[in-house]
Amino acid sequence: MELKAPEKALEDQKAAISIQAPRDVWPLVMLAVYHRELKQFDEALSALKSAQKYDEDGPGSGPGIAVYYHMGQTLHQAGRYAEAIDAYTKGILKKPDYGYALYHRGLAYEALGKREEAKSDMQRAAELAPKEGYEPDVVVKLKQYGFVAPLREE
Repeated sequence: MELKAPEKALEDQKAAISIQAPRDVWPLVMLAVYHRELKQFDEALSALKSAQKYDEDGPGSGPGIAVYYHMGQTLHQAGRYAEAIDAYTKGILKKPDYGYALYHRGLAYEALGKREEAKSDMQRAAELAPKEGYEPDVVVKLKQYGFVAPLREE
C-alpha cells in the first residue's frame, strides 16, 4: 500500500489470510481498507463484518474502535451517512477519546445537513487532538467550525 498499489496490497492480504486464518481483527481491517481504496465497498463491509466476530480489546469485548471506525469510513465513502454515524457512534462508545472518530462522525452529520451535531463533534475532536497534531485538511475543517487544533508536522 505504501507504493500506492492497492490492487497488489489486496492480493497480498487475501493470500496471507488464505495461508493463515486471522487471530485478530487486523488482517480483516486491512483487507477492508484495500477494498475501500478500490471503491469495493460491499467487499470492504463484508471483511469488517467478519472482523466483528473477534474480541478486539480482550476476551469478551467484541469489536472495538478499529472495526467500527473503518466501517464508518467505508459507509461514509459509499454515501451511506446515517449508517456511518451509527458505526462511528458504536466505536466512540468503545473509545470516547478518539478524536478522529468524532471528526469523521461530524463529517457524516455535515453530509446529512445536521450542522449542530457536526459542530458538537468537531468541537470534541479539536479538544481531543493527538499530541502530534492533525493533518492539514482536518485542521482546516475544524477551523471552519471555529475550532483550533494543532497541525501535524510533516
